Amino acid sequence: MPKVGHYLPLGKISVVRLLQKLYNYLPSKFRFFIQASWLNYYLYVLYSLLISKTREFYSQTGEDELLRKYLPENSGSYVDVGSGQPVRGSNTYFFYKRGWRGTLIDPVKFNSRLTKLFRRRDTFVRNIVSSKNTPLNFYEFYPAEYSTIEKSVAEDLVKKGIKLKSEVNLNPISLASLNLTYQPLDPTLLSIDVEGHDLEVLNSNNWFAFKPRVICVEENISGNKQAGSKIANYLIAHRYKFVESTDISSIYVHIDYLESVDIST
Repeated sequence: MPKVGHYLPLGKISVVRLLQKLYNYLPSKFRFFIQASWLNYYLYVLYSLLISKTREFYSQTGEDELLRKYLPENSGSYVDVGSGQPVRGSNTYFFYKRGWRGTLIDPVKFNSRLTKLFRRRDTFVRNIVSSKNTPLNFYEFYPAEYSTIEKSVAEDLVKKGIKLKSEVNLNPISLASLNLTYQPLDPTLLSIDVEGHDLEVLNSNNWFAFKPRVICVEENISGNKQAGSKIANYLIAHRYKFVESTDISSIYVHIDYLESVDIST
């Protein structure tokens, strides 16, 4: 989740910074008008194109720069749950540019349109992921990075002044329904960013068939305080080890892979 009142880092390219500053100086009513019009899509196409050509890494808080240490191959597969926009803030676009491909799952229609333009090798699934098999409410916010299916999270965001765009009822899918078969030595990444529903996503997996080498999951835990968290305990039980943190995201690597290579963690 992006921090309230902050914007995603965009590097040192002056043209990108200029576009960002110009947009932020617009009156809020005019920004909301743009967001609701056809102009919004084409502005983000230009914005995404500039970022894709001028940056090496794309994650919100440097996740992809850390992940490459455990995923050095030039080809591999990823599953990106709550994938968001295809370039800006993406944990998997760095790998896509290296030749990887995979499945992106996100319920936001706007993200679907952008993804089809910038990530043509990938499969996009417009839905939410959960271990629950009953319909769930999806709260879409602006910016879309705040969107969630957790009612308590949505209520907190509204209190902080984040704009609620819509509320819809969706039938979730599970990770197991993707029928993926990978083992820890295969170059595979599972990225999860679903604003408080992350453990439910993990619970929806078939751990006998799909054992990704690396899991990057949003925890919003500062420093090395992951020890004892529900997600940490869950993944430790499945033979994963916590190795890195960006304060927003935690990175876990399967022990089988760590024992097969010489990586200092």
